Amino acid sequence: MLKGLNQKVRNWLSGCTFRIHGHEVTDPLQKKKTTIAHINEGFDFLGQNVRKYGGKLLIKPSKKNLKSFLNKVRSTIEANKTVTAAKLITSLLNSMIRGWANYHRHKVAKDVYNCADHHIWQKIWRWCRRRHPNKGRYRVATKGALIKA
Repeated sequence: MLKGLNQKVRNWLSGCTFRIHGHEVTDPLQKKKTTIAHINEGFDFLGQNVRKYGGKLLIKPSKKNLKSFLNKVRSTIEANKTVTAAKLITSLLNSMIRGWANYHRHKVAKDVYNCADHHIWQKIWRWCRRRHPNKGRYRVATKGALIKA
């Protein structure tokens, strides 16, 4: 059914001419980029996953978006192995996390936020343990870098 719909949409749009930023576009549906999917299967658009679950439309942050965000956080932490904890958390990570969270704040994002929080916490904890290899976990957590940020 969707294959026939895809062809019908292409035929309908083939006679139309669009103006995008002052340029005429005769085929706005590019075969590489455009797919027509059923809403129950869902699709990703601008870092969001749009899908119907049990008759209810839910818009969540996409898995690809979460993965790229976490990779960016990981690379930032790994690139700054010698900075202080206060600088790492307040200057480098805080704005990055706040911006990503604000972008997704109007979506169904609680589980995704919990997942991101867990992964970021684990990466910062490993960073702290690397900075203090001869200290115990209790010492790193209570008197170490995490509290004094």
